[in-house]
Amino acid sequence: MKTMIFPPQGRPILNANSVPKDTEIPCKLVELGKDSIILQSAVPLPLRGSFSFKKGEISFSKIEQAHIEDIFYSEIRVSADNLFALKVYFMARQNVADITHWVMSSSDSMSKEKPSEYQGEYQAQQEIEKNSPAPPENRLSEIIGGFLSFFYRHTALAIFLLVLLCIYPATQISKLSFDPSLDRLLVQTGEEMKQYKSSIELFGPDRVAIIYFEDPKIFTREKLTLLRKLAWKLQTYPKAQKVQSLFTTSFIHAKDETVYTEPAYQDLEDMSDQEILTTLDDLERDPLLKGRLFSRKNNSLVIILPILTQYKQLSTIAKELEEYMVPYQGQFEKAFLTGEPKVELFGEHEMKSSQKIYIPLIGLILLVSFYFFIRSLSAFFVTLFVTGFSVFLSFGLMTALQIPVQMMVSLIPSIVLMLSATEIIHIFSSFHFALEKGLTKEEAMKFIGSDIGKALFLTFSTTALGFLSIRFSDILILQEFALVSFMALVVAFIATMIYFPIHAKVFIKNKKSEESSSISQNKVFQLATHYFTKFYYQTFQSKKALYLLALFAIVNAFLGLRLYVDNDAYAMLADSTQVKKEINYFKDHLGGTKNIHIVLEAKEGSFENPELLNLLWNIHNELTQVKDVVHVESFAAMMALLNREMISGKEEDYRVPSSRNLIAQYMLTLSRDDLDPLITTDKRKVNIKIAHDVSSSQKTALLVERLKKVVSSFDSESSSFQFHLTSRNILNLHAAHTIVNGQVSSLITMGIIIVLMLSLFFKSFKIGLLSLIPNLFPIFGLFGIMAIFNIPLNVGTCIVAAITIGIAADDTIHLFSRYLLDEKKSANPVESASMTIEEEVIPIITTSLSLAFSYVSFGLSSFIPLVEFGALSAYVLLLAVISDLYIGPAILSFFVSHEKGLKDFKIPLLLHSPELVNSQLFENFNNQELYSTIKQGELVILAPGEKILKRYITEKETFLIPLKGQGKEFMIGSPLYKERVYITQPSILLKITKSQLTHLSPRIFSKFCNNLKK
Repeated sequence: MKTMIFPPQGRPILNANSVPKDTEIPCKLVELGKDSIILQSAVPLPLRGSFSFKKGEISFSKIEQAHIEDIFYSEIRVSADNLFALKVYFMARQNVADITHWVMSSSDSMSKEKPSEYQGEYQAQQEIEKNSPAPPENRLSEIIGGFLSFFYRHTALAIFLLVLLCIYPATQISKLSFDPSLDRLLVQTGEEMKQYKSSIELFGPDRVAIIYFEDPKIFTREKLTLLRKLAWKLQTYPKAQKVQSLFTTSFIHAKDETVYTEPAYQDLEDMSDQEILTTLDDLERDPLLKGRLFSRKNNSLVIILPILTQYKQLSTIAKELEEYMVPYQGQFEKAFLTGEPKVELFGEHEMKSSQKIYIPLIGLILLVSFYFFIRSLSAFFVTLFVTGFSVFLSFGLMTALQIPVQMMVSLIPSIVLMLSATEIIHIFSSFHFALEKGLTKEEAMKFIGSDIGKALFLTFSTTALGFLSIRFSDILILQEFALVSFMALVVAFIATMIYFPIHAKVFIKNKKSEESSSISQNKVFQLATHYFTKFYYQTFQSKKALYLLALFAIVNAFLGLRLYVDNDAYAMLADSTQVKKEINYFKDHLGGTKNIHIVLEAKEGSFENPELLNLLWNIHNELTQVKDVVHVESFAAMMALLNREMISGKEEDYRVPSSRNLIAQYMLTLSRDDLDPLITTDKRKVNIKIAHDVSSSQKTALLVERLKKVVSSFDSESSSFQFHLTSRNILNLHAAHTIVNGQVSSLITMGIIIVLMLSLFFKSFKIGLLSLIPNLFPIFGLFGIMAIFNIPLNVGTCIVAAITIGIAADDTIHLFSRYLLDEKKSANPVESASMTIEEEVIPIITTSLSLAFSYVSFGLSSFIPLVEFGALSAYVLLLAVISDLYIGPAILSFFVSHEKGLKDFKIPLLLHSPELVNSQLFENFNNQELYSTIKQGELVILAPGEKILKRYITEKETFLIPLKGQGKEFMIGSPLYKERVYITQPSILLKITKSQLTHLSPRIFSKFCNNLKK
């Protein structure tokens, strides 16, 4: 009999007994030859001994022994009878493919002439690859397998490398800073930023902290004395430019024919409660203070602190101001801090507290997933180590790049934990498969490289580059997030390659029962695979599902045109949070939390000129009528108020002075603190401050257009001024516009990367283009769902597309790689798709579900962009499952069919028909033979109600064979001889002539004739 060689994955286990010591040595049976066998063992075998077989023992004598990489291969001689018994016993346990390969093999030489064969099939392949140039994808697999096996053998070196990588980050991690600043939501360059900085230099800071007090008795001497004490105390606060309040801000009013410009309530000791209310009546007539610093209707009073620009950490300022407020908290019905400092303080708290929620919750989800799906706690611990190592190194390196921990960067630990888990699931699944098939752990390292090495590298690359593509955004917070996340994923990949071999060698025992239970043995998974594959065929044959999916993509793409952008920080806060409740309360009871500045510059002269001042006054009055404007403050309004009080105090005199001398005199009554925020020292530039409460970029854009329209109406060709709008609102608006450009750039970049990388590694540009289709489908769904639920593009949602297309590409790569391997095993593209689905449905579903549930955990955040980011990412991943497992195999099958010249995809569908395969005419036909026969003839399509007419049958020269359908006197796979057969269901028939049959191969023609005779 011929030599039988057992592959590494299926070698039988024997126990060799040492004669002198009578001890058992576990051995694997490598080869059964003519008069000897080859055993593989971890220790050398004695010259003579015996091994256990069928509860008995067979004696042996050793002929020769080879020692290769700590594995011993021993050729031993046994009797002919025992050798024959072994062959019969083990042949009965081999599958049909292995027996066929063995029978058809022409080689019958002993392995001892080729030492590499002692290593079995896997080692022989390695030897071949060493002596011949490998294609790029095989070389990449070899490199990854080589790295894994190298670190497995040199554990000490691997540990040293991990420690070495940690040295520099360990010295830097303590220097890591936190910055929840809203400035990072802005574009740091451009004309808009230049105008904003210039405005700050001219008119003072734009950022303010607002302290709000409300109480029914607030306008009494007792309550006002408390607030005055706080206002005066805050005047010593070094980070505020000044304090704006009824106790510190000038109140312009006339009394006893004298105009006073002093705070209204600075001398409370000399005022009774009645005098306080009388003064309040006068304050009600001051348009500069009413509605800005107090509200008599709501019994509220406000202290405003403009924050100096050199102080960036507003969260620290918020903490310090809240300390100032502590003694006064219980003295008023309502007392709270609001404004940008409080928002940033909330952001800092959210950054730190959220990690205590996300990471444990995501860890729990992954723990359940690892245990349920691959029965491996080791994989979970490897994921934790890789994540911790990656985050430690990346955050340590952030100090060198001068990147602080901000809102988006704080998500990276959670994201790396999720993404590392998906790749480690694939690694452990491949590792377990290798162990189950009899490979040693070191062999398993190389097997991982050959099995999924290329896919691992491609998935890592596309995911990491998906994050890096976000750097195309002009918004600083996204640029930093892109760079750090890319860096973290690169480190995670390197850490996985180094640490996994260490963990496998030290912590994983080489026993299937103690480490893994194959996914394929899980009945739930088997049932899921069966029904999904069945669903695939049922829907694919009708093509209705493809049409529905195409319609879904088109409708969602159309809906995506309704998307809008929102970069407003206040709109990103959940309404349930205390900080948002306080902002809304302030808006409802006083209003004006945000500012827009209109800077006007005189082309000639200055705004001391009565004509220019009157023009400014007219603009001021028009602006007060604009929708959504809460309060307008300008130099003209201040002059008009002074003019009223100087003349009569009556409303009809509330207008700007008409004399240049009067304007100069009025200005002398005011301090620089009053004038600096509104007019420059040279009087050529003025600032109109617009207070509003619009809290979305879309509505802010409309407000800005209304404001521009008003000012432009006064700016004729002969106009003597020019203007521009600026403020943080304008910068937010500009940043919102750049989000769209960044989104388009990142998507285009990711598409190009995916096409190029897959084209390179699959050596086909067409395959690269095809791979883009299942990855674009989820993106259409993303834009559609955002439009339906009115979810805007913001710092959270704008990264979903680029990130998820990178993640979804992972499954596409695994599926395409598997299909191109399976396609070589079958002539039927649909059968190849079936094989691929059965192999990939569970890994794809499990990893996608694990990621989806993990992303949903972001829904616990109070930061709206994170909630939307998590929900949308989960939705896109679920769409990616449908896309990868349905659209992916479908387009690949169409592509392969087209390449093979199959029309309308009918033949592959027919080949899968059980009725046709089991018919008597095609008995013993394999797929390739059946495919060749059908392609040789012509397909005839008949609709219900049609008859088989004589034109289809030319007596005995033509065979008409039903392949699919139903009718009277109509049997699948049985030739029709009658001229009239009624069709009851849509049917496909094969029309083939005797002449065409003779063009088939002799083997197929012989089979056809023999079956026809039956």
